[in-house]
Amino acid sequence: MSDPKKDSRHAAPAASDFRALFESAPGLHLVLTPELVISAVTDAYLSATMTKRAEILGRHLFDVFPDNPDDPAATGVRNLKASLERVLKNRAPDAMAVQKYDIRRPESEGGGFEERYWSPVNSPVFGPDGRLAYIIHRVEDVTGRHVAEEALRRSEQFLSALFEFMPDATVLVRKNGEISRVNEKAQALFGYSREELVGQLIEILLPESFRQGHVGQREGFARAPRPRSMGAGLELYGRRKDGGEVPVDIMLGPVTIAGEAMVIVVVRDVTERKRADTALRDRTEQLEQSNGELAAFSYSVSHDLRAPLRAIDGFARILREDYTDKLDAEGRRLLGVVCSNAQKMGTLIDELLAFSRLGRKSLEKTPVDMEALADSVVSQLRALEPQRAVTVDRKALPRAHGDAGLLQQAMANLVSNALKFSRNKSDARVEIGVSEQPDGAAYYVADNGAGFDMKYYAKLFGVFQRLHGADEFEGTGVGLALVQRIILRHGGRVWAEGRPGEGATFYFTLPDSGGEKT
Repeated sequence: MSDPKKDSRHAAPAASDFRALFESAPGLHLVLTPELVISAVTDAYLSATMTKRAEILGRHLFDVFPDNPDDPAATGVRNLKASLERVLKNRAPDAMAVQKYDIRRPESEGGGFEERYWSPVNSPVFGPDGRLAYIIHRVEDVTGRHVAEEALRRSEQFLSALFEFMPDATVLVRKNGEISRVNEKAQALFGYSREELVGQLIEILLPESFRQGHVGQREGFARAPRPRSMGAGLELYGRRKDGGEVPVDIMLGPVTIAGEAMVIVVVRDVTERKRADTALRDRTEQLEQSNGELAAFSYSVSHDLRAPLRAIDGFARILREDYTDKLDAEGRRLLGVVCSNAQKMGTLIDELLAFSRLGRKSLEKTPVDMEALADSVVSQLRALEPQRAVTVDRKALPRAHGDAGLLQQAMANLVSNALKFSRNKSDARVEIGVSEQPDGAAYYVADNGAGFDMKYYAKLFGVFQRLHGADEFEGTGVGLALVQRIILRHGGRVWAEGRPGEGATFYFTLPDSGGEKT
């Protein structure tokens, strides 16, 4: 008799056992009949596709897994059907490329379709008679990997476009100095094609005299990589394919691409800047020479004029003091004209010298109490005409930062003008205040006096330019030119607005000013 236990150990597993083993297998498998009806499915496949065994067994594959109706470009059904037909025809496995095949989401989870990517392999299973009995449809859910790869691809496309459209010549260099990539600007600057540069050492783009020393510098950067400029304070040159050299600025930055440490080199052609710097330097030298000549001329003219002017003024005073009674009315009038014009000439010479000296005077900037400065100016000017009735409204003024003496001179000229040109108004008013402008606070001095026509604005700040005749208002035409020069020396700007018969307002700004009111 046979041993029951031994027979039990060697008995063939029942079909139900094989099904249980298959269903619990870790892979994502689906068993199809030649008619593409679902015959068996693993638990892992059900989980991945959000389906239930009882709902899909015995149903046609494409009834269970149709294309996403919301995706007009969906090709999952067509591609899978073609692969399965090849298996039936060729009786051989068919591996498919990664497919986008969206899966229907259960209504309990919101319905609709969920984007998925799969890597499928379809394999035939033959029966004892050699006929194709089943097709095993094995898939791997590669959605996460595909999304990551797609994100990486898009990132690489973005970085590639960014690299290509950098405004300067840009070169990507490996740690050993080999050129990995160049953009179009680099090709244009150095005259090489991309193919000629990739794989070459970066020293190909340097003048011969720089190459030997650069190898050590490159190795030093590799040991301590950090963003920095190359050759700070030195004049650098790049070498073109034709042997010509071009002045450049170079920035270096360490980058890691696909795990490889590299250096991004940004090269800026500074030819135009060098040319502009040279032109500016030449222009500055010419300007300094002109200023020196102007100063010498101003001093010479004023000095040479003062001697005869003193003689004219002195003799005129003697005539007035000792011989007035010997002159008739016309003689006395003419003598008065001589004295008056001698005084005007003296004032003109003084202002010419002041204007000349202003360009040479160094600024001594300190915090300036603009309210105290304005009050002092008004007090001094009122003392010159104590009998005159004029309303001066000084608003709150923020502190300034500048040369107190020069700012007082500028304020005095503006307030003096305001008082002078409002002289013929019975209700003369002068206002000193501050106005907010796009570039900060602007101080202003306004009056309701004679004003001016804006069509003559271009002449307003010119030396010896006057918009009113000397018979109307006294002056030399230097005051506003002095104001402009003082404000420009401070880095500010000055401008004016006016209307004939309605008054004028003069504005000026001062950098680092316009903060706390004093």
